[in-house]
Amino acid sequence: MATNQKPIGIILQEAKLITPGQLEVALYEQKQFEMLLGEILSHHGWISQETADFFVDLWPTMVGQPLQGPIGYYLKMAHLLDEDQIERILQEQQRLGIRFGSVAVLKGWLKEETINFFVKNIASTAKDPPPPTALVLPVPQLNVLPRRSPRSIEAQDKETYYESYHGEPLPGTEIEEVNIITPAIPRQRCDSPRQAAETLILFDEQTGLNAQGHNE
Repeated sequence: MATNQKPIGIILQEAKLITPGQLEVALYEQKQFEMLLGEILSHHGWISQETADFFVDLWPTMVGQPLQGPIGYYLKMAHLLDEDQIERILQEQQRLGIRFGSVAVLKGWLKEETINFFVKNIASTAKDPPPPTALVLPVPQLNVLPRRSPRSIEAQDKETYYESYHGEPLPGTEIEEVNIITPAIPRQRCDSPRQAAETLILFDEQTGLNAQGHNE
């Protein structure tokens, strides 16, 4: 049984399968005779042993999970309806055009509260898929780009010729690092890739910088 599962007596009472008085008697006798609660309830004829076993062993694994079948499937597993009763309900359902549970109640086989209990805890608690995640624009980081110190065109040509011939920079031509700071793009929630692209284009137009942080 799951650690957060309600006691079987509370579950059976909520499903209107036993009364508060029957639960009180069963709990008292459980202390006196050291029997399982389901065994005591079954001994008195208030529920079947199969129904008690269903709520102890199977019910915790079904609540909140995707549906495995129609409501009749679960009622049969709980031994609240048998195969013949389900077949007769389906025939009446097709003839009258009303819900499965309504036919079971009209025939006196189940209480309306019991049907509602199953619908509420199984059919209404199936997990929905998570919503899609919206796009969030990243904030560009500080770019450090190498740039040579200003030189004349003649000096630059000399350096280019030396590098192409020797495969290394001309001695004495240092390379300094210049920090080019890209203004931070405000973080903005975008619900589509198109909206994200339009936001980046608008930022480029306002700042004169492209996506890599260089002046156009």
